[in-house]
Amino acid sequence: MTNSRLAAVVVSCVVIFAGVVWYANRGVAPKAPMAVTPAAIPNKIDPTVTRVISKEPARAASVIVKGSPQSGIGPTTITLTAHLRHSELGTSTEVHALVGPAFISDDDLLERQAWLARGGQGAGATDVLDLANVRSYLPAPTGPEGGGSLVGPMAVPRAPVYDIIAWPDDREFFRKRHTVEANATSIDAGELHGTPSTGLILEFTSNTLAQRSFVVRLLRGLDPADPTGTERASRHLPVVRAIRPDIADALQQGDTLLFSATGQNRLVPLLPDPRIRIVVSTVTGAEGKPVELELKEGQIRTAALDISSIFANGAADQVALTARVLIGNSQKPLRNASIERLDSPLPQKQRLRDDGSCDFVGLPAREKSQFEVTVDETTASRPLSPPRHLFTFDPGPETSGQATREIIWRIPALNWLTAEMDAVTAKAASSSTHPHFPIFALQRRVEPGGRWRMTQSDHFPREGNKVSASISQPGTFRLVVMLSPFHQEETAAVEFDENTGEKTASLTPRAATQRNLTVVSADGQPVAGAYVTVSGPSGSVPPAEGITNSAGQFNLGPVNVDLIHARISASGKRTVERDISVPPGQEDLKVQF
Repeated sequence: MTNSRLAAVVVSCVVIFAGVVWYANRGVAPKAPMAVTPAAIPNKIDPTVTRVISKEPARAASVIVKGSPQSGIGPTTITLTAHLRHSELGTSTEVHALVGPAFISDDDLLERQAWLARGGQGAGATDVLDLANVRSYLPAPTGPEGGGSLVGPMAVPRAPVYDIIAWPDDREFFRKRHTVEANATSIDAGELHGTPSTGLILEFTSNTLAQRSFVVRLLRGLDPADPTGTERASRHLPVVRAIRPDIADALQQGDTLLFSATGQNRLVPLLPDPRIRIVVSTVTGAEGKPVELELKEGQIRTAALDISSIFANGAADQVALTARVLIGNSQKPLRNASIERLDSPLPQKQRLRDDGSCDFVGLPAREKSQFEVTVDETTASRPLSPPRHLFTFDPGPETSGQATREIIWRIPALNWLTAEMDAVTAKAASSSTHPHFPIFALQRRVEPGGRWRMTQSDHFPREGNKVSASISQPGTFRLVVMLSPFHQEETAAVEFDENTGEKTASLTPRAATQRNLTVVSADGQPVAGAYVTVSGPSGSVPPAEGITNSAGQFNLGPVNVDLIHARISASGKRTVERDISVPPGQEDLKVQF
């Protein structure tokens, strides 16, 4: 046994012995570690329970970390209750509540152990329970109680700590972090005491833009000289998310809020930061000058935002748009579809009316706007138009004021290239031994040079011995039927313009020869058990894969392409790759490995 392994065994024995001693003397308080500032990490949870360790300082409770509970600490769930007094609830009768089981992750525990090993230098948790964090909260039932309201009773996962949040409205909240003894069979967290919310009520004045609503972004105003205050304020995020998840998303993820330009807008609750920055934009996307407002913890203040000052240079003129979407060059309206403005600060999506029309207001009059039309999925084998199409609206250089524009957009009508397969090809397509095949593909001729390139086709309906491909643009196309990576048939080239409709072309049969790939060693001996991956000239289709037999052969099946690419590997040998020309008539293609 090596010295390192022997040392590991000794350490393990010492740890096990220490655990036994602790269990026998679990009522004896250990030494308290040196006092430093705790570094609790809010709003994380590990929902499982794995093991029990002794905790510090001198509480007799064990700390549940992760995994399944060990025997002797009771069931995996226990019952929790908490109480709110009428004197703190005021006139509110309905109370909402959440309970967050808080666990200690292995990563946090290891970080604390490293901190203790450094002698407690820097930020760390003096009490291991300060590492217990919540990742998700459970909704808790509430009801009336003689002196107020009752949270619970409810079954909760067994955890060392619980974060309990209750609120009757957005003006105040009740919160308590409750520590539990390991042998507890139920939890009474006692009374929850109220905390006034921090927030703002915003009004807009001097609305010279005549806007009905504004888009608002929120940015936290932090004090870089007070990281402790920032951390304390951040611990209120679960409260904000519980009462106003839209405000929490705005603060954490940069989401926007839509505010009324004429009424009061409640930003309650907010985090108790020193200040908050508010960025106001019009629904067209014109952004005003940021405004910073002071916050007072525990107060809900009213603030008036002067739009004429925020948009000192005015906002861009607006234009209203009435668009009608028709199919191809016909007068047939597009139905069963939706349209969305893509460059809007807020989602703007609506259904097309039966006549294919839609209306958008408040578009920027001096910028282009992007729209996407999405057609509903259909069971029809041959839809009339592509599933998606982009349109650009250009209001023109002379648009000003509150102008209105009417426009007709045309979504391309789908053309169809249909290939007729002969009996042999149709049978091969129905009984291909290669996984994932047959594959149908559409190719477009690239000018100049006459080369062919794979192009997008959304539909390949098949009817008997016929297969079709949808075409949404003019050009020269051919339809390809791939029976394997190295056996394909294609139609002749067919020209399409925007109004061609359907054209039919027969597949041009190309002779295919049954071939094997034979892998041999440097001295010409067959290599059995080699793993081969063989692809054809089109790298966008799956390759064929397999193992060579005792003769070093891998059966390719029918081959009618001029070039294949092989990748060969075997145990104990380096992997090789080869491009292999396919001469006419030669059944056995050799590659040296």
